[in-house]
Amino acid sequence: MALPETDFASIIVPKGEEILYNNLLYVDLSNMKQAWWDTVNTTEGPRGRAAKDSGEVELPTDWIEFNQGAQTGFVCINWTGQLLIDVDEILRIYPPTTSTLPLAKTDPFGSDECYDPANVLMFSPNGGNDDRSSNGFTLTEFGGVVSGGVAGKIGSATDYNGTTQYVSTVITDKDQPLTMMAWSNSNYSTDETIISLTDGGAGTSFFETFVESNNKFATFIGSVGGASVVSNLVLTGSTWNHSVSVFVDETNIEIFSNSVGESKVTSSFEPIISNLTIGGSKYATLNFPFDGQIQQVFVFTDVKSQAWINYAYQQTNDNAGFWGEWSFGTDESEFCNRAVTRLIEQFDQKDDFKKYLCALITPFDDIKDMLNDLQFKRNLDNAEGVQLDGIGDIVGLARGGLSDDDYRVQIRIKIVINASNGETESVIAAMLIFAGGTFVDFISLFPAGFILVSDGTIPSNIIPLLEQVAQAGVRLEVYATYGEIPFAFDGDSGDPPDSSTQGFSEPNYGPDAGLGGSFVEKFS
Repeated sequence: MALPETDFASIIVPKGEEILYNNLLYVDLSNMKQAWWDTVNTTEGPRGRAAKDSGEVELPTDWIEFNQGAQTGFVCINWTGQLLIDVDEILRIYPPTTSTLPLAKTDPFGSDECYDPANVLMFSPNGGNDDRSSNGFTLTEFGGVVSGGVAGKIGSATDYNGTTQYVSTVITDKDQPLTMMAWSNSNYSTDETIISLTDGGAGTSFFETFVESNNKFATFIGSVGGASVVSNLVLTGSTWNHSVSVFVDETNIEIFSNSVGESKVTSSFEPIISNLTIGGSKYATLNFPFDGQIQQVFVFTDVKSQAWINYAYQQTNDNAGFWGEWSFGTDESEFCNRAVTRLIEQFDQKDDFKKYLCALITPFDDIKDMLNDLQFKRNLDNAEGVQLDGIGDIVGLARGGLSDDDYRVQIRIKIVINASNGETESVIAAMLIFAGGTFVDFISLFPAGFILVSDGTIPSNIIPLLEQVAQAGVRLEVYATYGEIPFAFDGDSGDPPDSSTQGFSEPNYGPDAGLGGSFVEKFS
């Protein structure tokens, strides 16, 4: 069901380097206009909504954080389907209000649907014990860690003391591939682990993202002394940085530092996973504990592409710059938003100029709506009245007092007749349109003719219609099964009878037709 046409924030979704599928969008709600926040009249974030396609397609959302008083928040949106690179896609975010019901986790547009369980194993936005995925892991806090206790790049993060603090959970063993992604802030001067997947026991199996003492991210796989790939990017201490570790297969692992990738072919090794830990490497005891802040920890069970990783990095690295300026109001803001986002920097704070520019450009929305409406009504399925008469004129068929629905059917038949060249494929296609159904069987008759068998609804004038499609002079017979499987006696040839309008038949009409099926009706 389409969402309202007013009172929403909208913006053109930034394009990726390639078409992205079911992509996650992160929005820092503190960047919304004051008018958007003025519309909010509840403290419950999940009363908000998100949509695309002029509000006709609602999108799954997770209102991770929402503070009405402080006018801050963080929402994750699943852009279902393709995010194209050659079309401007519009995202709408509706402010939470008491006029809408809050979305439950299991709602079709709730947080469970935001993270596809087929490829999102775990997602902790605050880098602590909060798993937002539909798997709902219970991450236990150790050493007095306070999950979400500090500010992060977007929303809250978790601070680890580098000695005793971590969060951990037991998980079932996962086969390749795997992708681990996280944001972290540290001095990056000692060996420390951000996130690890291990066997949880003797330390014989690892897949983890860690920081080497030379201020570089690295990915490790194997047992103690196993293989690792180290990023070439030197990290700046006490700043937020983005790391992604990818286990492509048993011989290939990758590391991405702030979206810059490195890869390495390793000796064959597949990790055995039974434990997930954030803030250290957990096997028997805690090893290489992390000293700093962590947030936005994802574990995916698929391989993310370079373009996907770049897109995720850009969203959090500079959310305000990534999105640009949000509009608020109605769809009239679409062309206004395009114009505003293309202004040079000197106009960033010129609100009066932006209003003047939007006043000049808004009429283009009406032109766009008119053209879309025209295109919609020129389609045979949607055309009505004089628009349908116009399509009839094009194919050479007058209305003759028919209703729109009946006239549309006759136009469709006329199109088939006009386009037919008398070949078998044309006759079968015509039969599907004339009678509907799920199958059409074509059987040649010697010396010049054919039989059509259909499970559709056969119109009484089927033979005259088909004579306009088929080649001239051929013999035509049609058998209707009315949705059932045709019938034949065991050992019968299955040939359709010539002397009656009722008979027994089988789709292959062969000598081994067998016993079973239903009566058919013959048209000739």
